[in-house]
Amino acid sequence: MQKKSLNVWLVKTGEPSPVDDKDCRVMRTGMLANELVLQGHRVTWWDSCFNHQTKSFRFNESTRVCLPNGLELQFLLGCGYRNHLSWARIKDHRQVAVTFASRALTLQKPDIIVAPYPTVELCAASAKYGKAHGIPVLADVRDLVPDSIYEYFHPFLRPLVRASLSKYERSARHALSSVDGIIGITQEFLDWGLYKAERRLSESDAVIHHCYDDKAVSEAQIVQAIEGWRARGITTALSTIICFFGVISSTQDFLTVIQGIRSAGTRLSGVTFVFCGCGPDLDQLRRSAHGISNIHFPGQVDAPSVVALMRMSRYGIAPYRSTLNYVGNIPNKFVEYMSSGLPVITPLRGVVRRLVDDNGIGIIYEEGNQLGFQTAILSAIALPDKKYQDMREKVRQLYNSRFSKSAVMEKFVKHIERVVTSRIRYVS
Repeated sequence: MQKKSLNVWLVKTGEPSPVDDKDCRVMRTGMLANELVLQGHRVTWWDSCFNHQTKSFRFNESTRVCLPNGLELQFLLGCGYRNHLSWARIKDHRQVAVTFASRALTLQKPDIIVAPYPTVELCAASAKYGKAHGIPVLADVRDLVPDSIYEYFHPFLRPLVRASLSKYERSARHALSSVDGIIGITQEFLDWGLYKAERRLSESDAVIHHCYDDKAVSEAQIVQAIEGWRARGITTALSTIICFFGVISSTQDFLTVIQGIRSAGTRLSGVTFVFCGCGPDLDQLRRSAHGISNIHFPGQVDAPSVVALMRMSRYGIAPYRSTLNYVGNIPNKFVEYMSSGLPVITPLRGVVRRLVDDNGIGIIYEEGNQLGFQTAILSAIALPDKKYQDMREKVRQLYNSRFSKSAVMEKFVKHIERVVTSRIRYVS
């Protein structure tokens, strides 16, 4: 029997959009949108006119875009912001949520809404719309705000910050308690969401990990990108490559990495470190690495270049700080490395450390310990090829079983369909 085609709303800002660049790296919502369309569902993705990655506006007014595959995008206007942690960002999120609430009334009602959390404001607006129209709403918890915000401040100031954000805290709790189901990217994130919602686990709740689309670029694009890296002087013929991709910010402890590489001197002369990405700490990081010839900062790179460099690399480095948002998390970059069979070098505690230790898929060092980082890198490079290949095979097995796009998106779509079906049965 043919399954019913659903009308699904995905309400998520902050990710790369198909209108940004044909070669942009599609993330969680983009992959879910494409998978739902592929399985015959109608999808509307509510996004922001403001591009979080480039801090620029895609459109100067709320705009509707329809893609050739049938995916509809609704871009919502807010004021934008320059800094990740700012009142302007909260103001922008509020404006976008107000615009969503207004424009949502002009469209045909969906069968279900998936509202990734954050933003708190859009999640709350989605929940309010769902309650008013009898539509089930799922919150996809990816960030532990506002709790994660407090860690940016000195412990002495945190009580004051908590007090100033008390209204925001109440809004977060109300949003999570108002939705019909909570999805966590890990069990820890789901548990946090249920705690904020002050309820127990239900059939509408689930753990659905991050994933990565390792088939998003063609072999021809990868070969061309490898030539591009060679033109920059980055090649496996000259050295062993260790890579990083992501936003370069205070969420990573790059200072320890740079200090460890510098102090190792000629012992790492056969290793090339390629740290890709932009971010608020990039200029400072470049200054701290001045004079170290085997460190490269190519800036933001496209999807084919990412896959090509991972194919050329021996390890991926993930120097995340063990903050609240990361100890219970399996970051995107960790999954991205696994998609290419790359073992990871990381100081991150919590879920990632358990995965690395339990499955033998990487090397651990302690955050802030430059000698420990140096030892980890030297050990990684000296690992006999048989042991290294065994490690790569374990990475591939873990990725295929738990983090591949096909496995994760199939689970996500089935959960959405199940929640709608259960809701129809309950109402009937």
